[in-house]
Amino acid sequence: QMPDNPVGTLIENSAAIYFDFNEAVITNTTQHLVGEHFVEVINGVVDHDRPPLRVYPNPSAGEVQFELPAEALGAA
Repeated sequence: QMPDNPVGTLIENSAAIYFDFNEAVITNTTQHLVGEHFVEVINGVVDHDRPPLRVYPNPSAGEVQFELPAEALGAA
């Protein structure tokens, strides 16, 4: 998407994928309507009133561990 595209702009996209030395395989054309289905990302919001929670490993293959410090559980 280009900066300043007005809401309602239709963007179409496809790609050419090459396998070995064969001819390109053209993907289906996708469409995106600017202004729909967007996600707002907010960084830097920290709630200092809660104890830190560690979740690992990240990325995960399916299982994760959750860890709270002992003082968060009332065992200071």
